[in-house]
Amino acid sequence: MKKIGKYEIVDVLGKGAMGIVYKARDPDIGREVAVKAIHFDAVREAAEREEVIKRFMQEGRAAGRLNHPNIVTIYDVGREGDLTYIVMQHVPGQNLQKLMDTGRSFTPEETGALMLPLLRAVDYAHQNGVVHRDIKPGNVVIDPEGVPHLADFGVAKTAASTLTLAGTALGTPGYISPEQLKGQVADGRSDIFSLGILLYVLLTGREPFAGKKLSTVMHRIVHDEAPPPSSLKPGLPAGWDVVVGRAMAKNPQDRYQSCAEMAAALDSLAKSDASTLTVKLREADREKEKRGRGRLAALVTGLVLLILGAAAAAVFIFRVFEKSRPAQAEGRTSPPVVTPAAPPPPADPPDPLASKLAALQQSFERGSFDETTRLAKDILAEDPSRSEAKDWLARAEQKMRETDLSRRLAEAAGLLESRKYDQCLQALASILKDDPANSQALRLQESARTALSETAIGRVLERQRQAEEEKDLVVLLADAGSSEAAAARKEEALLLFNYYDDIKSQITNVTIQFSDRTRARARFLHVVTGFYKKTKEKKVLVQDVQTWLFEKAGRDWKVIDFHGEAAPDESPGDHS
Repeated sequence: MKKIGKYEIVDVLGKGAMGIVYKARDPDIGREVAVKAIHFDAVREAAEREEVIKRFMQEGRAAGRLNHPNIVTIYDVGREGDLTYIVMQHVPGQNLQKLMDTGRSFTPEETGALMLPLLRAVDYAHQNGVVHRDIKPGNVVIDPEGVPHLADFGVAKTAASTLTLAGTALGTPGYISPEQLKGQVADGRSDIFSLGILLYVLLTGREPFAGKKLSTVMHRIVHDEAPPPSSLKPGLPAGWDVVVGRAMAKNPQDRYQSCAEMAAALDSLAKSDASTLTVKLREADREKEKRGRGRLAALVTGLVLLILGAAAAAVFIFRVFEKSRPAQAEGRTSPPVVTPAAPPPPADPPDPLASKLAALQQSFERGSFDETTRLAKDILAEDPSRSEAKDWLARAEQKMRETDLSRRLAEAAGLLESRKYDQCLQALASILKDDPANSQALRLQESARTALSETAIGRVLERQRQAEEEKDLVVLLADAGSSEAAAARKEEALLLFNYYDDIKSQITNVTIQFSDRTRARARFLHVVTGFYKKTKEKKVLVQDVQTWLFEKAGRDWKVIDFHGEAAPDESPGDHS
C-alpha cells in the first residue's frame, strides 16, 4: 500500500486490535502525519457495519475539535472502499506502555509530572463533550522532551451522541470502568476510573486488577478493592492511597466528579509530598531572593546619590542667594517666609511576627504539618488575633486528619488482604466512629464482613466433612439450625454409619452467595465413598451437587435446609 486517500505511506508505526498505524505524509502541505487504518470486517451485518462506521466518523469529527498541547490532534477522517481511516498528528517518542515494559519505574514526582498534564487534557476534552473511554499506557506518547500526549480518541464518544450500540463496552480490559463492563452509560467519570488505574500502575508498577483470565480481570474490576499503593510501595506517602482510592471507586458518584478536581488533589499532594521538588523550589526562591537583594541595593545606592545631588544643588542656590542680597534695595522687599515642610509620616513598625509567619507557611508547603501546628500555636499565644496563623493551623490540622485517615484506611486494607478480618473490622469501626459516611471504609467493612462470614461457613462445611468420616453424630447435628434439618441430617448419617466403614468425604468447588448479612446459600460438589460392611466392597455412596441454606445465629452460622441434585457426569474413578 502506497497511499491511503491522499496520504503517502512512509512506514508502519504499529499494529493493534483496531488496525494498523502508518507514518505518512500530507502532500498538500508536506506535513508528517500518522494514519490509522481500520477494517470493520468483524461486523458481519451490512446495516450494523454502516452504523459502526457512522459512529466512528462521528466520533472522529468530535475529537477533531480538540486542540490541546497534551492531546494528539486529529486532522482528518475518511473512507476509501472498505477501509476507514483517521489522520492524526505524528508525535515522535515512545508510548508509555513500551517504556514500562523495559522495566522503567517512576518516582512519585515523575508520576505527578506525567499525570497532571493528562488530567488537564482529559478535563479539556470533557468540557468539549468528548469522553475518551480507552485511557491506558499504550495511548500515552512521551515526546523527547518528556511531555505526555494522549492519543487514540478513535473510540472517543461524544457525550451527547446516541450512536453507542446497546451492550457494547468499548475500552481495554484492565483499565475499563465497572459501568462500562456492565453495559451502562459511560461518562467522563469512566475516564477518571481509567486515570486512577494509570496512576496506580505508575506508582506501583503493577495493574490493580490483573488476572490470568479475562473473566477474572472483569470480576475484580466490578467487585474487588485493589490493595492500596502504599502496601506495594514501601515508603510511599499514604496520601496517594486516598487519591487513587477515590479515582477508582466502583460507584461513579464516589469518584472525583471532574478531572480538574482530581488534578487539584494530585497537585496538592505532589506539593506536600514531593521533597525533591520542594528542594528545587526553595533553591529557585533563594535565587530570586538574591536577585531581589541585588536590585534593592542598586535602588538604595541610586537614592543616596540622588539625595546627595539634591543637597549640593541646595547649597549652591543658597550661596548665590546670599551674594545677591546686598544689591537688593534695603527695605524694598521682605525676606521670603520659608514654611518648614511637614515631617514625613512615621514608618510602620516592623511586624515582630513576620519571620515566624514565613516559617509557618514554609513548614506547611514542605508537608511538616506537626511543625506548622506548633508554630501557629506559638504565634497565637503571642497574638491571639492573627488570622493568618489561625488559617494555617486549621489547614495543617485538616491535612493531619486526612493523612491519619489515609494511614488507617491503608492499615485496614492490609488487614483485609492478610485475612485478619476481626482486626480489620475493629480498625474500620474506629474510622467510621470518626467519619461515619466514609465510603471507602464502608466498602472495606462490607468486604471484611463477607469474607468473615465465608470463612465461618467454610469451617462449618469442614466440620461436617470430618464428622462424616469419623462417624461423629453429635458434631454432625451441632451445626443444624432447625429441627427439620437436624432430623434429615441424622437419618442420612445413620444410613452411612450403620452400613459402611472407612468413610471418605470430599467437599469441593464451594461457592457462597449472600442474600443479606444473616442468610447465605452454599453450593458444592459432595462425594462420599465407603466400604460396605458385609462384602468389604468399596462404593461411591454420594456424588451430587449440594445446596445448603445457612442462617446466622449470633456469631455462628447454622444449616437450616439442604438438598442435592445429580452431579455432572464424571469418570467413575477412585474417590478415596
